[in-house]
Amino acid sequence: MTSAGFSLIELVLAVFILAIGLTGLIRGMTTALQSSSASEKETIAAWLAAGQMEMIRADGLLIAGEDQGDFGTDFPKYQWKSTITESTTLGGLYEVRIDVLETQDQTVVFSIQTMLFDAPLDSLTEDLLEDESGNSARSQQQSRRPTQ
Repeated sequence: MTSAGFSLIELVLAVFILAIGLTGLIRGMTTALQSSSASEKETIAAWLAAGQMEMIRADGLLIAGEDQGDFGTDFPKYQWKSTITESTTLGGLYEVRIDVLETQDQTVVFSIQTMLFDAPLDSLTEDLLEDESGNSARSQQQSRRPTQ
């Protein structure tokens, strides 16, 4: 006996195969969306960390210690924390670390770290001090040296 249609077993088997295929496809799409979201979060955090590092660099005066803040209403999901540590081996050399954290759970999303040099104040003040004639302290010292 031949029939022109599908039997019940063939129909159940086809639905089962289709369900397995769709499950794998949906899982793959979900994983791709999660990866895309995480990548976007890390990219934004990297830009914010680099911007905060440039703000510290632009201030011009490095002071050892910790500071923290947020990025305002533009990026309310993120906060920053900076740590500036002075080198013990070379005066004026500082290690600067910026952590960008999620506001909600305070987990670190991105960190950036670099070394910055800020000349010690002793040498800066010596160069900046000038006498009435407009000569700097260093030029006065050099002019007092005997010429040979």
